Amino acid sequence: MATTTQIPVTLVRETSGTDITVTGGNVVLPEGNYLVSYGVEGTRTTNGALTASLYQNGTPLTGESVTETVSTGETVNASKTTVVNSTAAGTTLGLYNTSGAEATFSNAYITVLKL
Repeated sequence: MATTTQIPVTLVRETSGTDITVTGGNVVLPEGNYLVSYGVEGTRTTNGALTASLYQNGTPLTGESVTETVSTGETVNASKTTVVNSTAAGTTLGLYNTSGAEATFSNAYITVLKL
């Protein structure tokens, strides 16, 4: 996938009885504070950094990316946990390829817990 392209979330489970939903690869949040874990598994066709960034409402969150150095064809895993503030209902979270090069991602996930 090209750089700055959204990474498909490969496993989607919504908790019934909550207002947190998943639509079009984005997690949609009501207003509030959330503990968010995210990660990817991926490869590159060239040596370099494999980077995935967490975006809120289509904009990268400052400091919210995971990076692993990868050799051509090598598969790596990267993950991180952070706190996200949703200031309004309908806030979206998504993962994007920000490696600066084409990459293949699998097993991408975003896990959200309301605080």
